[in-house]
Amino acid sequence: MSERKADKDRGRRRPKPGERSSSGSGRSSRPESTRSSRSSSRKYRRPEKQRSRRSRRSDEEKIALGLNGLNVVVDDTDVVSDELTRKTGRLALIAFYVIAAAVVITVIWSVASYAYRARQAGRSEPLLRAAETGTVQDVAVLLERGADPDAAAASGLTPLVAATRRGAAPVVRALLEAGATPSAAAVALAVRHRHEDVLRALIEGGADPNQRLSWSNKSLLETAAAAGDVELARLLIAHGADVNAKDPLAMPALLAAAGAGNAEMVRVLLSSGADPKLSWHGRTAVEIAIREEHRMVVEVLREWEARG
Repeated sequence: MSERKADKDRGRRRPKPGERSSSGSGRSSRPESTRSSRSSSRKYRRPEKQRSRRSRRSDEEKIALGLNGLNVVVDDTDVVSDELTRKTGRLALIAFYVIAAAVVITVIWSVASYAYRARQAGRSEPLLRAAETGTVQDVAVLLERGADPDAAAASGLTPLVAATRRGAAPVVRALLEAGATPSAAAVALAVRHRHEDVLRALIEGGADPNQRLSWSNKSLLETAAAAGDVELARLLIAHGADVNAKDPLAMPALLAAAGAGNAEMVRVLLSSGADPKLSWHGRTAVEIAIREEHRMVVEVLREWEARG
């Protein structure tokens, strides 16, 4: 039995590489299914290669189209930038011409103004010197000859301001009678230097009685009330000064008089219409007088309140 199995096994053994089958047909002993699968794989490989080639071509065409589009965009951007550059250059040129014209106009105006001021200064120089150092007769002679009483020097100084600064009340009156304008600068100088006669002349000559001083924002009436100048206060009231004028930075005249302890000034202001109940930063005239211990002022204010 064992010999028969051995003979069968010998007959079934696979041929070695290079050996042909016992049938003698010369074909390989591989099954038909393997050969058919190879041939079918070869058939399907060709369409896949064609598809890959086509996809490569389409990708290349897309890239080419994209590059062409980018070139078009770049060209359009260059055109726009060139146009913007031209417009910017035109605007810059126009701006340059405008600035140059403005500079020329400013220079011409400055030269003309300087020449005018110099001419006016030449005309007003004799009157200005007379107002600063001369007598009223010198000023009157120049005014009779036609000198302008408001002609200012190149610095802006007028004969009226020059006369006010030195306290020459007769010269101030002569200039005002000749038509000089009672300026705020002259009034402020008269108050600062305490030239009462000059200030009266300016008020009588038409200066604003409600003017406030630039350095303290006080009214002229408040200044007179604080200084106790009853006559000046009456003059200001007679020319229209507001006895109840109020400002956040400066107290009314009645409160200033109460703080100074001047009972007579308080009576003048009350008789001219000052309101005893008027307050400034929460304080009335009576409260200020009590705090400062001005008994006479307190009595006057309470007596006035009792009247009605």
